[in-house]
Amino acid sequence: MYLKYLSIMCCVVFVAMSCSKENSGPSDTQKPLIKIISPVEGFDSPSGVPVAISALVEDEELHALRVVVKQKSDGAILFEESPDVHGQKSYSLNTTYTATGLRRPVSARLTVIATDMSKNTDSLSVGFTINP
Repeated sequence: MYLKYLSIMCCVVFVAMSCSKENSGPSDTQKPLIKIISPVEGFDSPSGVPVAISALVEDEELHALRVVVKQKSDGAILFEESPDVHGQKSYSLNTTYTATGLRRPVSARLTVIATDMSKNTDSLSVGFTINP
């Protein structure tokens, strides 16, 4: 009886351990790779004209992506988007942001934040200006 119980417990432990992500091979310590294509650092855009936001994000297995344009002066969010990248190895971001109703030039910062399935996170930013 004891041997039967021990055999069952060993099988349960083996199945539980084989399903665990930590035991599925070497752990992923690499951050996602982000390349912002546009806008480029220092770009000037007139108000009302769409600013092309393009980036390439790569990793063994992406989990989440967040794209944010903030006003540099006070951190106010001007644009935010979170495309579904779950499980993908690469993602090509192509979107636009249009500022309207500006009375003065606005210094902005685009930040792309990527996280992979192992919770490695990286971000990349570029600054640009929107003119009235």
